[in-house]
Amino acid sequence: MKISSKKIIPLFILSLLGSGSGEKDPDESDLVFFAGYPISFENQKNCTAAFIANKQGIGFITSAQCCVKNNCNFFPNQSADNVYAIEDDGNVTLIGAVYDMMFGNNGLDYVFVTSILIDWDNIPYTTGLTSDNDTISELYPITSYLTLNETGHKVCTYGAKNGYLCGLLQAINVEITVPNPWNGSLTNLSVNEVYFFGEKEFENEDIGGPVYIQIDNNGTTIAQALGHITQTGHRHFYYTPIEKVLSAGIIELTTSQQDNATDVTEVKTLEWNDTLNIMDSKNKVGRPNYIYAGSRIYVQISNTQSSFSCTAGFPVIKPNGIKGILTAGHCVYKNNDPDVYTIVDGKLEDIGDATKVAVGDRDGNEYAFIELHTWIWGDPTACAVKPDRNGILQFVPITSLYTPKLGERVCGFGSFNGYICGKIVAVDVTAEFTRSEGLPNYVAKSLYKVDTGKKGFGEGDSGGPIFTSEGL
Repeated sequence: MKISSKKIIPLFILSLLGSGSGEKDPDESDLVFFAGYPISFENQKNCTAAFIANKQGIGFITSAQCCVKNNCNFFPNQSADNVYAIEDDGNVTLIGAVYDMMFGNNGLDYVFVTSILIDWDNIPYTTGLTSDNDTISELYPITSYLTLNETGHKVCTYGAKNGYLCGLLQAINVEITVPNPWNGSLTNLSVNEVYFFGEKEFENEDIGGPVYIQIDNNGTTIAQALGHITQTGHRHFYYTPIEKVLSAGIIELTTSQQDNATDVTEVKTLEWNDTLNIMDSKNKVGRPNYIYAGSRIYVQISNTQSSFSCTAGFPVIKPNGIKGILTAGHCVYKNNDPDVYTIVDGKLEDIGDATKVAVGDRDGNEYAFIELHTWIWGDPTACAVKPDRNGILQFVPITSLYTPKLGERVCGFGSFNGYICGKIVAVDVTAEFTRSEGLPNYVAKSLYKVDTGKKGFGEGDSGGPIFTSEGL
């Protein structure tokens, strides 16, 4: 869903909440409050609201560093900090007061603000992608919270000052030292670290903003809460994990009930049985088949106009419903801005982001998952490619997974050297690989070794699909 203002007509409220009589004057505007909303403590210190939650009453979570008074003046028989919503026209409205807070205890940084809204609705949505002219923002329903136990995931967030940004989770359970905002003493916090894509970065007004993972659920973007912004820096930020806040504060996250995303990992299969000429075929939304197993892809090298060329592997669907393609991990490893491009209708187009990368991890994995912008380009085409007798490339439907045996013949396709076949001469191979630009060597395990004779794959073919007549 998209919004053009914090003031939204009743029809929009009804579509979000599924409630109300519909008898209001259509010219009358309601106000809604959600994660990403600009707020001000004591009308002095501006921050960003995180997720809607419940602690003996509805309210929301944000950072304790937004407090103006010492510990938000959260003391017995004292009046705690009041919190205001900053509206589009710059006016402020009292929306609540601090009800609970922690700063430094168990490494935590949060406040829970109890809502006193009467004419406003708290909705379990977060602000997301904003249009180029900053007039329209998308709202994503929060369906649950998530604990990330490994790095490499794509993470998105929203700050009231600098808007929507995404990056890669770089570190988990990092201890940082920050100055206490009230007396300057040093305080230790336990946080996760995210590096941004691009040059944009956050400022103080963005502190407290929601951090989440986006999921494509059958064409609808939903979000899983991760935490809120605790500290900002040059091209990175730290966030406090929400599961720690909910547990310590005995707080319940408010969620929107949505249809669950698929819980089955599967290879996307074709809806037709015959091979098709690549140049003539279209996908379901009428666009050219922009990506398939064997497409040439370009991965942007951070802070440059250069790119690294590789080949797309097979299209897959993750357990949470996100659709993408696989490729080789070394194609994107160590890139801080892993946007992925391919040629569509003769133009170089941004088709996705590398959100999960493994290059010689402890299990010997070597792969990258590229999350595709399916809302722009549609689904990937569930095919590999091979030439027919006349040398014209044809789509070959992907029908199943197959584990080949020693001595069997397999074929592959690289976007530079094309279609090459060979014989498996070794299985379960462990090999060490060297890299350029001073990067360390890495070890990959459980590999197949294929003898292709005089013809072989080369630079730019990495990540390409391997298949047989039995399956991929």
